[in-house]
Amino acid sequence: MFYDFYELSNNFLIPLLKIISLIFLIVVLYKLIIIFNRLVKVAEEGVQTVTLVNKSLEEIQYPLKTVSKISISISNIHDKTSEQLRIMKEFLISIFKKIMKAFNL
Repeated sequence: MFYDFYELSNNFLIPLLKIISLIFLIVVLYKLIIIFNRLVKVAEEGVQTVTLVNKSLEEIQYPLKTVSKISISISNIHDKTSEQLRIMKEFLISIFKKIMKAFNL
């Protein structure tokens, strides 16, 4: 009885298990290849997206630089105008003080 099972396993079951495991291995490798191909496509789409975003960022840099320069110019104009108004106010105050002093007010 044991001998019959041994012969059956050597002649039939072990080769059958080898074939089943080989088929399973082929299926697993096929699935891995499919997953790898999908990953490659996703990576290519990601590269295209990054390239598009980079191009858009480069295009927007020039208008942003212009806006920044205009903002700096407006800030400079504001600073100079404020300074001149302060000087004019001090000048007018000194003139009114002299007028008041001249008329003893």
